[in-house]
Amino acid sequence: MAIYTNFITDDIGVKPTELGIIESIRETPGFLSAFLAALTMQIPSPILGGIVLIVMSIGIGAFSQIHTVHAVIFWAVFWSIGFHCWSPLQPAMVLSLTKEEGKAKRLGQVTRIRGIAALLGMGLVALIGKSSEVLRPMFLTAGIAIAISGVLVFFVSRKTDPSIKMPRLTMKKKYRFYYALTFLEGCRKQIFITFAIYVLVKVFGTPVNRIATLMIINGTITLIFAPIIGRLVDRIGERPSLSISNASLILVFIGYALVKNINVLYVLYCMDSFLYMFVVAQTTYLNKIALPEDVRPALSMGVTMNHIAAVIVPLVGGLIWNVLDRYDVIFYGGSVVALVSFIVSQFLWSDKDYK
Repeated sequence: MAIYTNFITDDIGVKPTELGIIESIRETPGFLSAFLAALTMQIPSPILGGIVLIVMSIGIGAFSQIHTVHAVIFWAVFWSIGFHCWSPLQPAMVLSLTKEEGKAKRLGQVTRIRGIAALLGMGLVALIGKSSEVLRPMFLTAGIAIAISGVLVFFVSRKTDPSIKMPRLTMKKKYRFYYALTFLEGCRKQIFITFAIYVLVKVFGTPVNRIATLMIINGTITLIFAPIIGRLVDRIGERPSLSISNASLILVFIGYALVKNINVLYVLYCMDSFLYMFVVAQTTYLNKIALPEDVRPALSMGVTMNHIAAVIVPLVGGLIWNVLDRYDVIFYGGSVVALVSFIVSQFLWSDKDYK
């Protein structure tokens, strides 16, 4: 996503208001995630996962050939459909294939593997990426890699508990704090995904190879700390984990609004990526309180709640930047979101409180 921002800013020439519009449209499939899941709930997860990864690969690969804002929107939506169908499937598959103990640890290990892949990709970009033009073949390469992974997913075990019947949609009161946290996490994530890198590129002129270096650092951090954070969540629980991360995010957002030193902004960007790994606690919290048949549809509903924010935030942020001609207000807003997330996380109950 960071390299994508460099590409559409430097190569396509996207402006702040256009960025907000593009991101809102791109995130629309995420908003519809629960409804897409309802239509496909009876399809085995590995089959559906393979299909949506191939769809995503086509969208990403097409970026190697685009030159206009309209083309960006079209192929970004195509890419987004695959990505947002895959997002709830991946943790649901991991949880279903993992023993009851150590689920957060297993999710952390998957995050670590994803970090290794990101590290390799960003390393290649940092090595040869002196301009955004080099990103075109990178998009094609990424598309091919994702298509291969989609084929491999077809061969994942399809065994499920025969007594479990998947509901098409679930919106239960007992999951309200999970849904609230995923909505707020969507606000937080979208502020950083849409505007943090854009500030570095547009305001401070950060080149693509420097962005790639930042992503290498983030990938290394993920590689080292994702399993550790997973074990930490298993050990201390979801409420303390989310409290720590959200309290820290308040400071990160305020720092991004106030600081004008580019090196400090680099550090804050990496801190946000580190703290994002604590989001695994939301998934394990849901798994603790949910009935087995509710996990996959509840995760899909969570993606929809997340993307209600993801559709709104880029539009509002882009308008604020355009009208006020300043970006700090956006990040002050992010600090308020982190504060509300901290408060909501104090209401999390353990599974024994529900069961």
